Amino acid sequence: IRVTRVNNQSVRDVWTADLLGTRLVLGTNNQAVLINDAAERATVSLLKTGSDVFAVAQDNNMIYAGSRAGVVQRFDARISSTKGDRILNDLDTTRNNSVTNLKIIYDWQLLMSNIDGSVSFIKAYVVINLTELDISNINTYTTKTPIAVDPREDFLFAAGQDCCVRIWSLRSGGSPLVSPVSVFQQPFEDPVRALQVVEEGKDGMVLWAASGTALYKYNLGQTMEY
Repeated sequence: IRVTRVNNQSVRDVWTADLLGTRLVLGTNNQAVLINDAAERATVSLLKTGSDVFAVAQDNNMIYAGSRAGVVQRFDARISSTKGDRILNDLDTTRNNSVTNLKIIYDWQLLMSNIDGSVSFIKAYVVINLTELDISNINTYTTKTPIAVDPREDFLFAAGQDCCVRIWSLRSGGSPLVSPVSVFQQPFEDPVRALQVVEEGKDGMVLWAASGTALYKYNLGQTMEY
């Protein structure tokens, strides 16, 4: 086991992380930390955001950091500058609405969730106002409410502050979808801290959920329909 240590006193709390190949990005206090090659103890860069980073996502050479202040910033891993670009124009809408999750979907869009339970799309390669989806999860103060998207990028799975997991259509939004799978029928005893949806051979689509000290697996079937 190889351990990479960030020897910088300004790096304290680690809120989140994202690994793309061997490139690791950590969300920490007032900055994102970029480790170009975690396997080889490569150079560590501090990407200043001015606010605690609760969500990070990577796409090719681009790094996205969502902060406590409700701001999303974009950094280019190819250049040495640690200054990022804000990719939201409407700061009055996002101010103090902390970003809790970021995911790249449809190859060019960011799926963003906020601490108030709202979910939005951001066009990742241009500076543009966000487009809010008609999706509202149950949350008011929890920064660790994970989301997941199925491999076909049709459905959003989200854990709420009430320890329940819900599912929405990313195409139509609206109310949560009704499903006979037990994970959507009753709350977990402990908060859900991680979600992942994958295709697993004959089982079809599978949802993994981490809650408390347990890891749960739910078979969602071969296909899911709207």
